[in-house]
Amino acid sequence: MKTINAYKGIFWIIPGKKGWEMLFFPHQYAEQHHIDIWKAEAGPLLLDRFNKRESERFGELYDAYPRGRLNAVPTSSTWMIGFGGDYPPDWNAKRLMRELGVEPSNSEIGCDDHWIASTTSRMEADQILGISK
Repeated sequence: MKTINAYKGIFWIIPGKKGWEMLFFPHQYAEQHHIDIWKAEAGPLLLDRFNKRESERFGELYDAYPRGRLNAVPTSSTWMIGFGGDYPPDWNAKRLMRELGVEPSNSEIGCDDHWIASTTSRMEADQILGISK
């Protein structure tokens, strides 16, 4: 199992050329908001992967894909994962934990509507990236 060398961070589950994949930003990003990381790092990276030009509108679509936050509980060896529960095809809680590098036995997913991806943003982001269903 891979281990993410961070005690906390934020993530997206993003479309790739061959399926869905984890995009993780470790602890130095953990206190920032998803929209800021999306505009500065994640959005441009995804545009580049799909060979698309910079898009000002794409920078606003931070909620287009499943996202969340990983935190270690300081007083225990437990990992808390904030997530909307909106898994892409072939993903589930076990795979999410595996991709984050944490063990299910000491991890807990706190599902919250705050993290759920926006269907409208998803359709717009997919269109910009040239992803068809």
